[in-house]
Amino acid sequence: MALKDFALITAIFLFSLSSSATKPTLPNYVLSFGVSYIVVGSVLSGLGYSRLLVEAPLGIAIDKIGRRRIALAGIVFSIVGAVIGGLATDVSFLYAYVILTGLASSLFFSSIFTIINEIAPPKETGGYYGGSIAAIYLGSIIGPPLGGYLSTNQNLRMPFAASALLTAVALVFVAAGTKGYSYTMTDSGSSDYYEYLRRLFVSRRLFFVNLVGFLNPFTMSCVASTILPLYGEKYLGLDFARIGVVFAVMSIFSFLVSAPSGLLSDRVGRAPLLAGGFLFFAAAGYLFSFSDGFFMLLVPSALLGLGDGLISPSMWASLSDLVSQREKAISTGVFRTFIALGLSSGPLAAGVLLNLLDIKLIFYVMSIIALLAVIGNIVLLKKQRI
Repeated sequence: MALKDFALITAIFLFSLSSSATKPTLPNYVLSFGVSYIVVGSVLSGLGYSRLLVEAPLGIAIDKIGRRRIALAGIVFSIVGAVIGGLATDVSFLYAYVILTGLASSLFFSSIFTIINEIAPPKETGGYYGGSIAAIYLGSIIGPPLGGYLSTNQNLRMPFAASALLTAVALVFVAAGTKGYSYTMTDSGSSDYYEYLRRLFVSRRLFFVNLVGFLNPFTMSCVASTILPLYGEKYLGLDFARIGVVFAVMSIFSFLVSAPSGLLSDRVGRAPLLAGGFLFFAAAGYLFSFSDGFFMLLVPSALLGLGDGLISPSMWASLSDLVSQREKAISTGVFRTFIALGLSSGPLAAGVLLNLLDIKLIFYVMSIIALLAVIGNIVLLKKQRI
């Protein structure tokens, strides 16, 4: 591996590590300001809404401005957001935190994934995405236990301080890993963008791949990011350190399968991996409803992680299979818009459902949605080959 490639992978790892450090405590941190579950959901949804506004235009902006500048800007926004979150005196600070964090994620990952989309050979796309996503999961393995430990032994603000510090270190690696990368397409513009949107809504396969891009983060942000921390702390009496371990277990299983599943999808096609991932989601939702303690919670969490690890590389590789070289940046921006929509609607849906339904019924709803996604994968993507 070239030194620049190592620096880029390290930057991805550090960015993931820093952003996941607040996961075990953020919903409860919001609750500590005396707000309702709906407000908790709306705050966490801000992460997706901020991304929703910028993802699609980023496809053009990345071509015009350049990948490196966009990635570095994302790092800076992440640092500023973490500082604001750590200094919060009321819930408005946390709205600012999630908005800046969402914007930072958009800028960073859109530029980095565009680079990957461009350099990956057609028959190795799954492997390239698998390795990059494995770095994300590796960061997510360490981040939540770190944040949970700091919250339990210090206070709820400490994970934000750690996040700011880790992101500052990532800045160095982003600068090193993207130095000299100057690929741009200055002739792309609104006509290319609208032509791609037209094709998106004409091609059932392309639309469904983007729909998968919505469903995966919707499930993870609704169940994993919002409901699980509240369920663990309020219903099962777990401390933040143990909730952090639950997130780590989830990420460990995602990490273990992400790179192999990406390589496997290059050989057998994308649909089997995507369908298998959603089957794990369905099983996890069913088993969550029977979890009555820390160890029982680990089993469905592991299944949720397995599902995410199977889906993420293959959904990105599926997108790459279906678009031309000229559409790489634009399609990445649009796809991440669907991801942002899932991220923004998941926590808000969780907040509403928590006020309407018993928490265990929400897990059943998740299982039903996942099973419908399995059917869609079998019907629409079964013939897709690389």
